[in-house]
Amino acid sequence: GKGRPLASSAMFEVGMSFAAAEREGVFREVRSLGDFPRLRQLLAEAMRQLGGGPADWEAGLNVICRSYAPGEGLPMHVDRKTLFREDVFGCILESRSDQVLQFRGTEGDNDATQPFFVDEFPGSCFRQSGDARYK
Repeated sequence: GKGRPLASSAMFEVGMSFAAAEREGVFREVRSLGDFPRLRQLLAEAMRQLGGGPADWEAGLNVICRSYAPGEGLPMHVDRKTLFREDVFGCILESRSDQVLQFRGTEGDNDATQPFFVDEFPGSCFRQSGDARYK
């Protein structure tokens, strides 16, 4: 989406902390996935339905739960290859935002390609890898 970035206080992480990696340059666990059995079950099923993840998918896992209000959304960005694993799985649990997920690639000298939109209705799941994350 093109909305305002979300305030950091509205983010809840499980597993390895993206926020700590960003702020402190260190990877550390903030909350154990073992403390959230229903979340573990949801993640395992979503990954299975979307073509699976690595056998050791819980190692190095980062789960970010965000709450978006109207006008808020995830700003356009390119993931850095140095953080976490190759594939990113997303799942919409609930959405109060008036934004949608928007993906754009680049061609040649960073010319943006046509956008691809993902409606954020509850139960929507997606998987990104390769160029979808880094270009």
